[in-house]
Amino acid sequence: MVQSQNNTKKTMIDLENPAYYNNRELSWLAFNERVLEEAIDERNPLLERLKFLAIFSSNLDEFFMVRVAGLQDQVKAGFNKPENKAGLTPKQQLARISKKNHALVQLQDNVFTETLLPMLYHEGFQFLSIDECDVKQLSFLEDKFQHYIFPVLTPMAIDAYRPFPMLLNKSLNLAVLLSKHGQSDRDQLAIVQVPAVLTRYIKLPESNGKEQYILLEHVISHFIYQLFKGYTVKSVSPFRITRNADLTIHEEGARDLLSEIEKELKKRKWGEAVRLEMQDGLMDQNVLHLLQDVLELHENDIYSLQGPLDLTFLFKLYKKLAKEHEHLANETWIPQPPEDLIGEEDIFDAISKKIFSYIILMSPFNLSLIS
Repeated sequence: MVQSQNNTKKTMIDLENPAYYNNRELSWLAFNERVLEEAIDERNPLLERLKFLAIFSSNLDEFFMVRVAGLQDQVKAGFNKPENKAGLTPKQQLARISKKNHALVQLQDNVFTETLLPMLYHEGFQFLSIDECDVKQLSFLEDKFQHYIFPVLTPMAIDAYRPFPMLLNKSLNLAVLLSKHGQSDRDQLAIVQVPAVLTRYIKLPESNGKEQYILLEHVISHFIYQLFKGYTVKSVSPFRITRNADLTIHEEGARDLLSEIEKELKKRKWGEAVRLEMQDGLMDQNVLHLLQDVLELHENDIYSLQGPLDLTFLFKLYKKLAKEHEHLANETWIPQPPEDLIGEEDIFDAISKKIFSYIILMSPFNLSLIS
């Protein structure tokens, strides 16, 4: 009997031991990693893999806007208490999140540039840089720029009288380093936001039998000199800012809850910066240091990519290509109407007529599952 009690004590688990628990934020990143694995999985059709990259990007945006932002707020407020289960302080969580995220974003970048882009090329689709466009395509793009892009561009100069502009959350921007003609030793900086009202990619006239596209920011960068008459464009650096969008609503103290919610929602556009994304080889180092200083970001908050920023544009590309090339996407499952409602003009009238019987309002996509 005594031996049995001793064995019980030895096998008891300390449920307060942090080693037995996963941190909530790191657990969420593990979930998003599984989304990224779907983009890597060769069993998935090509367009589905592109869509999973877009989902991964969209998920990560929200994670930074809410979860990372909330932890940064705690650090700034001097809160350093470990969480209940995993026992990590806000600083420790941010450090581990940064390490994991940099690895995941690098993997996402590699999957797109080194795997999926070549696969798209093999299937007859090609994304070009501006240097790869032929004369006919450049002429097409210049006309496109003059008539559709130029009118919606707003350059914002930065100098002693005009401070750094408040850029929209998740907006894609171009930092333009300029020098006035005759004053090459005095650089000036301007910001041009890539208009969200325009589609991120432009279809080009075909030149080699493939369906060719170019990203909007490449076109703007090439013709951006037209916005700055009397200046020489020295460099154009694409970058993207993610801002704190964590909502803090005090319901009990709010006189008007709706107004309080509206006020907090507006902050989602203009909160403090929590992440800066840039492209390798295109970011001027002086501009980078300025952005880092103005946005008050640490090096761990900066993400450098080989490929394009913000892959959420792949959602639209998926919809376009999936309609035209069904073999590259999963089969569409069409929901089936309930048998009792087939031919009925008004669903609610049909339900009221059969009030003493029943109607199955939801049915499986695959009718064979019913039998």
